[in-house]
Amino acid sequence: MAPPVAAPAAPAASPDSPPSVTEDQLLLLELRFSGHTLSDAMSTYATDQGVYLPLGELSRILEMDIRIDGTRATGTIGAARAPLLLDIAALQLSVGGRTIPVTRNQALVAGGDIYLRQDLLQAVLPIRLELDTSSLAATLTPRERLPFQDSEERRARRAQLSENKGEGGTTADVLNISTPYRAFTAPSIDINADGGFGNSDTPRTTHYDLRAAGDLLWSNYQLYVGSNQNGKPTSVRATLERDDPDGHLLGPLHATRVAVGDIYTPALSIGPRSTFGRGFIISSDPVEQASVFDRIVLRGELPLGYEVELYVNDALRGSQATPVEGRYEFPDISLIRGLNVIRLIFYGPRGERREEVRQINVGSGVLSKGQTVINMGVAQEGRSLFTLEDRAGLSDINSGNGLRAVISVAHGFTPSLTLTAGAARYTTDQGDTSALGAVGLRTSFFGMATQLDAAVNNQGATGAALSLAGQVKGVAVVARHAEYRGGFSDEVLPSGNDELVRSTNVRADITIPIGANLRLPISTELERDQYTDGSTLYQASARSTVNLGGAYFSGGVEYSRRNQVNFADEHLVATLDASTTVRTWQLRAALNLDVVPTLRARTLTLTADRDVSEDLSYRIGIIRSFGSGAATSIQAAGTRHFPFGDVALNGEFRPEAMDYRLSLQFAVGLVYNPARSRYVLTRPGAASSGTVAFHAFVDTNGNGVLDPGEEPVPGIAVEGGSRTTPTGADGRALISNVAGVGRARLQVDLDALADPYLAAPPQTVQLVPGPGRVAAVEYPLRRSGEMQAHVMLLTAAGDKRGLSAAKIEVARPDGSVVMEARTEFDGSVFIERLPVGTYQLQMDAAQMNSLGLVADAPVPFTVSPKGGYVGEVTIMVRLRPKPVSDSSP
Repeated sequence: MAPPVAAPAAPAASPDSPPSVTEDQLLLLELRFSGHTLSDAMSTYATDQGVYLPLGELSRILEMDIRIDGTRATGTIGAARAPLLLDIAALQLSVGGRTIPVTRNQALVAGGDIYLRQDLLQAVLPIRLELDTSSLAATLTPRERLPFQDSEERRARRAQLSENKGEGGTTADVLNISTPYRAFTAPSIDINADGGFGNSDTPRTTHYDLRAAGDLLWSNYQLYVGSNQNGKPTSVRATLERDDPDGHLLGPLHATRVAVGDIYTPALSIGPRSTFGRGFIISSDPVEQASVFDRIVLRGELPLGYEVELYVNDALRGSQATPVEGRYEFPDISLIRGLNVIRLIFYGPRGERREEVRQINVGSGVLSKGQTVINMGVAQEGRSLFTLEDRAGLSDINSGNGLRAVISVAHGFTPSLTLTAGAARYTTDQGDTSALGAVGLRTSFFGMATQLDAAVNNQGATGAALSLAGQVKGVAVVARHAEYRGGFSDEVLPSGNDELVRSTNVRADITIPIGANLRLPISTELERDQYTDGSTLYQASARSTVNLGGAYFSGGVEYSRRNQVNFADEHLVATLDASTTVRTWQLRAALNLDVVPTLRARTLTLTADRDVSEDLSYRIGIIRSFGSGAATSIQAAGTRHFPFGDVALNGEFRPEAMDYRLSLQFAVGLVYNPARSRYVLTRPGAASSGTVAFHAFVDTNGNGVLDPGEEPVPGIAVEGGSRTTPTGADGRALISNVAGVGRARLQVDLDALADPYLAAPPQTVQLVPGPGRVAAVEYPLRRSGEMQAHVMLLTAAGDKRGLSAAKIEVARPDGSVVMEARTEFDGSVFIERLPVGTYQLQMDAAQMNSLGLVADAPVPFTVSPKGGYVGEVTIMVRLRPKPVSDSSP
């Protein structure tokens, strides 16, 4: 064993101050070794005192003999089996008899594990770790050979012998399904139509949304057509794109997304924002990662009559009540460093409630050494590929309707330094054409992630911005200060225009524990903008969400004050939302208030939804607006849920004007089912999300495909999409509404599987679905067997006793090992999931040799095509006879 190394220098901190961490400081790192991944997400804590890594979790990954018991860790280290004793409470640490000093700020206990600061961990284990928290990675270098390396080699050899990764004794946690693009597939279609009548100025209305998506020219196409209230088509969108989260597009560019048609151009860190237009984009940005300094934009399809709420880390951050050209959009969404959980909750007009969850790992924007990220886009601003009418006045329209071209390149020169460069040509909100060049760097300064950007345009106007992000006393803080000269237009700012002189923005997120099980997340933002006319704009906001006894309460305040030479304009607005379930009713309430300059209510919304059965639901709602235009709207709806879609009868009455309106709404999805070679009706959302054609069957010959005579497996529940779907009598299930962005996972529930001897592939299925795409998932189950094995040691005295921790192998007749196991304290071991076939049970030769033992000949056995219990097998081992010396008389 290599001797423990001296602990490298760590951030300055009082050794008597134990670290205190919160879940907001949790950072998931990919653990890498020799070019491959040992763990996709190893939990660490990034604090002002350094990075803390889990001793127990890391030991299990490396297959090291270390046990965690509260604040103590015991075991052995390395090939020399040097004893380890670590007692956090007593600040004691010894490795191989050598005492290593420990201070209180070098270790902490969290989540049932002991976390050691990087310097102490490297002094305990014979490893070196290169941490790159900006790219969310940790690279492992052993100082001596570790047990996991031998296991990795064995697994690699077995993988070469097995056609299916889940076969035999190999254990794959995830079943990855390839979803290659096709030259053409039949489109998935969504139809959402509404027709009604009333006694208002528009007595009869007809409105519809049509969506279609599928594969074309080895890409994914998406088409949208929307009408006005008279049934006339007024909006058309068409996009052709390819997505690859692994970055295998366009060869050396390693692009993750390529799109043409109706797209959104990329933004720079300073200068041009992301805008809509017809053109193309190329991006190599990681799909599930982001920079803490970036404000992301969330966009997607929003069917007719739907509402959507956005929650970031359990705090309500936005809401959109009606679709705009069939879409929702949440711009300028800020995230905190670490893992961010984004929830989009969709509320349908017929009482539907659907939730999409995304996880984005946010770093500092620093790339790995040698990594390059490119983003580029060219578009005619504010113009759709197909224009049916004048689109002037829409929020995403630029008055210039000119060409916008943006390109940015970022390259990691060292693990802690990334340089960026960008250029753009675009039309400002004032109609001026601007050409711009920008440079920047990303690094770390006194433990804070740091970003510096500077830009100049063709009129000589300049802008520069400095951004910092990190943890300050448990609060996640992101701050940006920018200075502008010459009328520079910084569209990245929500209030950006060419009259700014400077702007300061500070975002802070904190989670406050209240009691044992209650956490209160609070998200705040402060901004100060100064303009060329001497006026100053102050803006502040705070939001929070809490769950009390199953009821969700969300609240937020937004404050703004504009100071001018002889005038000040001040506003304070508050929002309160609540939702809960009372018996069979789902209740929601929302109140908007003006607090300053006058305390008064704006709107009050009350809704109640009840599911009478799986096929029938009701909704009642009251909306009251206050002020000069005070009005009341009473709404009611009844919905019949069919397997192919929903039909709803809606009614609305406004008592002040004695207006009424009745409408009939129809929503349905159409998906081409490849198993039946025809279209089938399904739930709405088929064209805006993915569909999975799942097929479970008994694979008797082990070739992974359905052959004549092989039986389907009914009753397997597949969790994913909008609901849990069981396989039918033919073993097939069509799962709709599978998330259409990035990777998606399905969970296969085998609890209802009647045959205990059917071995299944991994129960987590991962794939990249894509809008409107139908992914075929073959799920072959195989007959398996199980057996009880005993390893008995025959002593010199003729006694027999069980041999514990003996390595036993299941091998094919040719000697290739397909499964390994270790005996328990009594020499027994239960071996499960043995595929159908002929095997032999044998002892590990290397272990037998090291222990000075010899074993009986391998014991053959067979798992029949029906599977089941094979029986008990006993292998006798004995001491190797000592050689007899040859002596002559």
